Amino acid sequence: MIKIFIKIKKAKYVFCCFFYKSYKLPSKQEVIKILEKASGQKYSKLCIINKEKIVNNKKYDLDIIVPVYNVEKYLDDCLSSILNQKTKYSIRVICINDGSTDASKSILEKWSDNDTRVFIINQENKGLSAARNVGLKHMNSKFVMFVDSDDILLEGAIDCLLDKAIETNADIVEGSYFYFNDDVGIIDEHTEKSGLITKDEMYGFPWGKLFNPNIFKKIVFPEGYWYEDTIMRYLIYIYYDKKIGIKDYVYKYRKNYLGITQTSGMSDKSADTVLVMLQTYDACLELGIKYDQEDYNSVLKHIKLSAFRMLQRSNELNFIAFTAWHYFLEEHFKDFLTKDKSLKIIEKSIRKKKYKKFIDYINYI
Repeated sequence: MIKIFIKIKKAKYVFCCFFYKSYKLPSKQEVIKILEKASGQKYSKLCIINKEKIVNNKKYDLDIIVPVYNVEKYLDDCLSSILNQKTKYSIRVICINDGSTDASKSILEKWSDNDTRVFIINQENKGLSAARNVGLKHMNSKFVMFVDSDDILLEGAIDCLLDKAIETNADIVEGSYFYFNDDVGIIDEHTEKSGLITKDEMYGFPWGKLFNPNIFKKIVFPEGYWYEDTIMRYLIYIYYDKKIGIKDYVYKYRKNYLGITQTSGMSDKSADTVLVMLQTYDACLELGIKYDQEDYNSVLKHIKLSAFRMLQRSNELNFIAFTAWHYFLEEHFKDFLTKDKSLKIIEKSIRKKKYKKFIDYINYI
């Protein structure tokens, strides 16, 4: 019975697709203004471009950047997992106290008093991206790594990642990871492929890997926005040529069911998913980074993901996001066409300005 219902629903959807009309779209300037209002941030083509000179004398083998905000419950475990590792490499842990109002600052000071490798930066609360960016300004190392302050770096991770980076002369080395929470423990895992990996085979977060720091002299994480990690797949992974995966498990990511990823659909600020992508592409143009067919297909997947993120918002805001994607594809990807059947409806509905077809498809899948 269920299979029959699904077939009827699919047939009904396919039949209706022939009758969707094209919509008249507002101007690009109007679209940006509405997205800015929803986001609370001003659109800027250069917001991801670093405007300050960073001098990196590579004193250490590895800088580990740890943004800290109100994590007194987890901070000791996080720092212990990093600083108690046995490693032959010189490391420094740059902890950015982002205006914490709990005991996080005193916990950091305790660790700093007992371990000279801990370097603390205190600032007023500015958000995750701003904290990472401040840490990057102080990097002085051959490689850089990011650890969230409620997560765990697994034993041996530093040497596993650095050994492989030095052995292969890689720009990025990415390891396997676990998802966990306090109630259940390990709830999921990802085993990384060993050897050379492509942009789409990498996971889209800065943790669980180490980087050649050169790109961070040129770019910053977008401040004041959600979905700041968009720059990973759509800029950093494209910029670097040699990306290596290792099967070793290096990271435990704490799953927060009340975090932005899970709750963002409840706010108009979910429109950041559009603005950050547009500004990431602007940064690529500024740096001379070109997208290929693989990147184009990934952009279409990002559009689908963005539509899911915003699905609970008003029809008007969803239409504005759809319009932004139309202008984006027409301006930058006019000569691209996907061969991926799962993306063709997304592509055609956007290019032909058929908003209802697009949103019905997102609801259908």
